[in-house]
Amino acid sequence: MSHHEEMGYNAANFRLQGGDVTAFEGTVAFLGELIIDQDCTVVGYPKAAYQSNSTATSIADLKNDFNALLQKLIAAGIMNDK
Repeated sequence: MSHHEEMGYNAANFRLQGGDVTAFEGTVAFLGELIIDQDCTVVGYPKAAYQSNSTATSIADLKNDFNALLQKLIAAGIMNDK
């Protein structure tokens, strides 16, 4: 049984702006790979604050740099804090 048969099939998508934009209503599930072109801009997804390259010269400094990165990911909502 295909996914369409299991869930029922109801297409609620349509073209906008002369066909340049496809709009989807509801949840979109990708059942395979989602490939985003390298020149594509993803909007609406949070971005973390800039994290400079590590200049750590010790494991303790590297840990601090890594934890700073984790805190920025959490603050942006990209990663859960627990």
